[in-house]
Amino acid sequence: MGLVLGGLLGLLRLLRAPPGLTAPLVSPVLLFYALMTGLNPAVLRSVFMALLFVWAHHLGRDQDWPTTLALAALIMLLWKPLQIYNPGFQLSFAATWGILYLGPPLTAWLAGLLQGLPANAGRIAALALAVPLAAQLATVPLVAWYYNLVSPVSLPANLLAVPLVGLILFLGILAAVLGLLWLPLAGLINAGTGFVMDLFLALVGLLQGLPGAVTYLATPPVLLAAAWYGGLLLIPGLCSKKVSLPVPGRFKNRAMVGAALGIALLLVWWPFGGGGQKLTVHFIDVGQGDSILVQTPGGKNMLIDTGGWREEFSTGSGAGSQVVAPYLRRIGVRRLDVLVLTHPHEDHAGGAAYLVKSFPVSLALAPPGALPGRNGETTGLARPENTEEIPGAFTKLVESMEAKGIPVKAAGAGDRLALDGAVSIEILSPETGHGYSSGLNNISLVVKLNFRDRTFIFTGDAEVEAQGKLLERGVDLQADVLKMPHHGSRTLLPELVQQVQPEIAVIQVGAHNTFGHPAPSTLDLLERCGVEVYRTDLDGAVVIETDGHGLQVRTGTGVY
Repeated sequence: MGLVLGGLLGLLRLLRAPPGLTAPLVSPVLLFYALMTGLNPAVLRSVFMALLFVWAHHLGRDQDWPTTLALAALIMLLWKPLQIYNPGFQLSFAATWGILYLGPPLTAWLAGLLQGLPANAGRIAALALAVPLAAQLATVPLVAWYYNLVSPVSLPANLLAVPLVGLILFLGILAAVLGLLWLPLAGLINAGTGFVMDLFLALVGLLQGLPGAVTYLATPPVLLAAAWYGGLLLIPGLCSKKVSLPVPGRFKNRAMVGAALGIALLLVWWPFGGGGQKLTVHFIDVGQGDSILVQTPGGKNMLIDTGGWREEFSTGSGAGSQVVAPYLRRIGVRRLDVLVLTHPHEDHAGGAAYLVKSFPVSLALAPPGALPGRNGETTGLARPENTEEIPGAFTKLVESMEAKGIPVKAAGAGDRLALDGAVSIEILSPETGHGYSSGLNNISLVVKLNFRDRTFIFTGDAEVEAQGKLLERGVDLQADVLKMPHHGSRTLLPELVQQVQPEIAVIQVGAHNTFGHPAPSTLDLLERCGVEVYRTDLDGAVVIETDGHGLQVRTGTGVY
């Protein structure tokens, strides 16, 4: 917008247009530019600020950036009030505020540091550094809040990329204007523009590939974000050296120094703030599928299934990339200590390919029947009764995981794994070496999680056959929380619920699904047994916390 406005004003000056015509002539061009670029918040903000600037000058009124910025925001919100929740709106105004409020003091401070450079080089270098730095400082909390990342390379990236973007825009406008006069000349300019664009894209790719170019982090607390912006308010005073550190017997500007120290303490504390001595189990809402995250008191993370939408095995895009990964990043998960794939169906394992590319994984577990050739078996399913083959995409997934150095282990009944201190898991099903005649659902890993006095059972998609064998073996099935088998379908043995005797049942199921899940008979059974039921289609994500004694449930609809 700065280039467009500057070009228009320069053209009018070149044509010696009367000053009184500047605002009336510029305004429709700026509005047309906004329409042509899609009316996104950043463009609208810059257009409204430019209009306010030229009309204030036209009417002989004083101009100041806080009033102009606030009035531009007011106009946009009067037009579309809900824009206030738009990340683009917030980022645009935050970046502009940062440049206008923080830019001048940062420029002056950096210019002082660069006094050794010849002539105006120090001032130019200071300005080039201060503008992107100011914008980045002002948007860090918002980027962390919405996208759970920070990019340490954004400052050098802006220093290199912004001049190229300005050149691309200038050449594009020049080609558009000169093309009206002589088309071959526009083609020649566009060829040069294409070269600059290729250079820009290559630069972006290079910076993106640098180690640590993107750092993912948990959503910052509101208090920390407020403290960050409070700290930014101190920068002009700090840059002008009006604030000094305390000296014995006397303090200068105690409030500002105290605020700065408080902000520093918050920044130091935040990465190490944790959930104390609680086990947290997240039943993530992935639609018609399963994905469960277990977080131990010691900070270990186990993910049971990854969700999966239709065609996600082939496209690599769906629940894993759009739901599970953002959810994990939002709560600060950076690695997966254990990944459990209960069985090879897409609605349970479809998101795994994306997740293993995005998070380090220490260990993966899958049922023997899903891993041909393990433990001397060709399959964990009886033949020829069962005709359901292991999806080729799942086999490729396992191969790709092993190629990344992720150990993929076949797990069966009786296997145990200590996760963290008092937290352990036991595999209840399937029995290694025993086949199932009714499909891949029945080779689902059934996992029992123990933490002090509390127990969870996760059943995958185990159906009647697997449930029956589990009951026949007489294993201890008592648990406080039961993840209902197969999305609460009618393939449920009442005896299973009677043996488990859960306080809470969680049904992971998609809203308005075409499978009839959960079955009315299942809901009736749970009601008769006095079980408290939570459903991801109605409650969203279900989060259960326990200190090993009590249970607390949080959902999108409240805390229970």
